[in-house]
Amino acid sequence: MEEALIQSPSSAEVPALETPASQDKSDVSVLATDTDSGISSSDAGAASGIPPSVSSTATPPASASGGPVPGGPAPKTFFEAISWAGKLDPINPEHLGLIVSLDELHRLSNTNCGRQKAYQIFPIAAGMVLRTVYEQALIFRLKQMSLWSTFCATLRPGAFPQLSGIETFVANQLSTIFTETKMKNAFQLIQKFAHRDFLNANIHAPGNIRVTADALTSIAAAGMYSVIQGIIDLA
Repeated sequence: MEEALIQSPSSAEVPALETPASQDKSDVSVLATDTDSGISSSDAGAASGIPPSVSSTATPPASASGGPVPGGPAPKTFFEAISWAGKLDPINPEHLGLIVSLDELHRLSNTNCGRQKAYQIFPIAAGMVLRTVYEQALIFRLKQMSLWSTFCATLRPGAFPQLSGIETFVANQLSTIFTETKMKNAFQLIQKFAHRDFLNANIHAPGNIRVTADALTSIAAAGMYSVIQGIIDLA
């Protein structure tokens, strides 16, 4: 048991105990024993009139630096916090493809299905929408930089732009398209871990990879969220 935190009152503060005629004086000496002799904190509290649960020296917890103990809400894991308010304009047709796909991804990230989020219940669908958002974000960035027509000029006549080609074009123009180091690093992580290939396989061969919610959150954390939100913030 911990040492008592409350000092035993002096003999001047505690009225002298009257010994009944039938009580031995040695019993009184036991009752008057101070905390140094082994009396518990609860006994000391009772003797001083302070409830055992109250400690006059109790202090709020503090961190090693002297500030409050750190804490707060847990970080988001998918696209719950993705934001485009005030940055993308739903009236602008150049923004519309990114907005409508972002809206679905945001809803899948936040809508409850029982005790889970929608993207956890429907990971294949969420993966398809995520791939769409990624593609639309890269297209949007190329249009921002007036490079979309330059990219389209590299295609065969009548060919439809493919995400693989868009990603390769961005990689070859990386320092021009993303001037911030953190954006470059995030995009390079997406390429390093072949996230596009995984999201493509989710569409073309979902039985082979069996995408899970954990796989999607890993993709979001390994560069995808940073690139998409970063492109929006550059609008």
